[in-house]
Amino acid sequence: MLKYNTNRRMHRIQIDEAEGTVLATIGFGNTVKQKFPRKSRSPLWVNPMVGGWAHCEFDKGFLIWGRGVAKIDIWRREIDQREDPLPACDPDEFQRGISGLIRRMEQEGGYRDDLPGIRGRFEPFVCLHTETATSASRFVYPHLVLATRDAQIAYIYDVPSAKLLRKIELNPDNTVGLEGDDRVNYVEQSQTHVFVCMERQIVTYKKSDGAVDLIFRARQPPTHMLSIDPQDPGFEEEDDEEEGYGSWETTKKLPLCSIEDRSLLFKHFAHSALRTFQAVHVSPCGRIWVAICDESFIYVVTGGLEGTGSALEITEIYLGVEELHYLAFDGYHIAVAGDRGICTLSLGRLHESDDDLHLIHERIQRSSLQVFRPAPDVIMGETTCLQITDDSVWHVAAVGASGLTAGLERIQFGERLGGDQDEDD
Repeated sequence: MLKYNTNRRMHRIQIDEAEGTVLATIGFGNTVKQKFPRKSRSPLWVNPMVGGWAHCEFDKGFLIWGRGVAKIDIWRREIDQREDPLPACDPDEFQRGISGLIRRMEQEGGYRDDLPGIRGRFEPFVCLHTETATSASRFVYPHLVLATRDAQIAYIYDVPSAKLLRKIELNPDNTVGLEGDDRVNYVEQSQTHVFVCMERQIVTYKKSDGAVDLIFRARQPPTHMLSIDPQDPGFEEEDDEEEGYGSWETTKKLPLCSIEDRSLLFKHFAHSALRTFQAVHVSPCGRIWVAICDESFIYVVTGGLEGTGSALEITEIYLGVEELHYLAFDGYHIAVAGDRGICTLSLGRLHESDDDLHLIHERIQRSSLQVFRPAPDVIMGETTCLQITDDSVWHVAAVGASGLTAGLERIQFGERLGGDQDEDD
């Protein structure tokens, strides 16, 4: 378990597994850092001109964040550009100036003298200019999807060529039926679709022509309704008056069960109109997508989209005791950060199986949640990032009484995270 506390408020992180580094944006202080998470705590690379609280995206060596209004900064790992130069590389004057500043800082500071080669360094690639300001982004190589906050426009860019592939109208002729001041909270993509997570609905658009393929609303009746027992001793809060920094702890697994109690059913439907979607993530294969609402609901959805070849099927999991803040999903594992800690659920190997998608929902009904309780100093309500890698969950949140500093926690879980089932599943 790795714990890193910084006197600056770390905000977003991305994990570069190829180089064994963590990339982070900072809330207080305009910096992007890349840190080696095992032995060294000194930065490998620092960009001093990234705005505070910037969201960043990273995949296949491309590092992306927003700059000012309607500008998207794209940088690339230096070693990748040297070994495989792309003709679209055309940084603007501002990027070239910052690149020169970074090199002077490195030379004057001398903090790279003992570090090997050019590992961890980035160079400017290009700056994209959108017609309107965007607030949500998702990069899955090679495509970058951007969406406006007011749920009007989405852009799809091919990053290696720096070309705009498609502009999508998110509510053409009011066909989506936006509810009230519905706004975009998150955007996701698969190879074939763009998923726009609005407050009251998640709308999927086909990349091929921008047409609406599916609208999923929180009040839509699920196929399966599951819950845990909020009174289960494994999920009860413990009084812990320990001061200072502590350690996360793993609780026992909490089995999921079908909701049959009428009081739970009533509460379920009474709250359906008030739920706000927070985020949506799609498996790498594009067959499974997971969403969360702030009102303690997790949705696992399959089918219903063009090309899936199966009907829409929804498993809804009601945690019942907490507000949810952040979601991560890599196709194998679901991780959710809530008030009580981090809940994890394994989907096993079915995410890439050719079997009927219904088997995924059957597996979930026989699964358990694994809960990781936070250390006493961690403020879960101020979680700013959650990531999953092959063997770990990475969590960023404010720590301490003031909340002015942040902690990065790496929780290693091994090959299977939560919900272990019989081998013949």
